[in-house]
Amino acid sequence: MTKEIPINQVICTTKNNYAVLENEQPTTGVSDPPTHSTPKIKPVMMKITKNYNLILQEINQKYPAKVNKATGDWIKIQCATSDDHREITNSLVEKKIEHWVVDPIANRHIKVVIKGLPASTTVDEIEHDLKEKRVAVEKIAQLCKFKTQAPLHIFMVEVKRVENATDIYDIKVVCFINVTIDLSVGNQESK
Repeated sequence: MTKEIPINQVICTTKNNYAVLENEQPTTGVSDPPTHSTPKIKPVMMKITKNYNLILQEINQKYPAKVNKATGDWIKIQCATSDDHREITNSLVEKKIEHWVVDPIANRHIKVVIKGLPASTTVDEIEHDLKEKRVAVEKIAQLCKFKTQAPLHIFMVEVKRVENATDIYDIKVVCFINVTIDLSVGNQESK
């Protein structure tokens, strides 16, 4: 048999996890000014060649504060400063060594998707209509189904970054048909 303990004899202690907040001073509403971080320097991707070691030795002697990592057939050179980045890319161009650099977001085209047009609409018709609406079109491509390669009702448009580039989001009619214009998937640009 179990013996019942009277309620007045039961002692249960608890810990107040929020007791620290009672002693905290209230904030006055004035916060520290936001700190602006410096933009991250994009890596230089150099193709691995027969004499890549000599090239890396030369780069390392001139610019010691950087990191080199092998990624497949390429070597990622992460520079410490933007000046080093510029000088390394210039030296690779002079030596005619295959390399590439990721463009900063500010220099990239804006990619949008136009939905709602018939699949039979040609790219030239869309380009002509958008240019009449003063959109700086760089490239237009119609998306296709992966397996069957059947054309879809979706068109990818790259717009040059000019003063009124974001005006493309205000367009509701293309080729006399109501459409929706959205950001491309994976595009880091906000409206």
